Amino acid sequence: MNVYCIDTSSLIELKIKYPREVFPTLWEKMEGLIQNGRIIAPIEVKKEIEKGDDELKKWVRGKTG
Repeated sequence: MNVYCIDTSSLIELKIKYPREVFPTLWEKMEGLIQNGRIIAPIEVKKEIEKGDDELKKWVRGKTG
């Protein structure tokens, strides 16, 4: 089983190029990979995203509590 480590810029690009409201299935697949431990990220990614105030911040908080 492959495990992928994602960084802040990848999530920001995902948000910009593939917004959740336009590509809901893509985001659902991402969430499934996260829940299954197939996508991980360093805690620094959460800290960087929380500096913003947008839907990505809300999404990350929903995934990490």
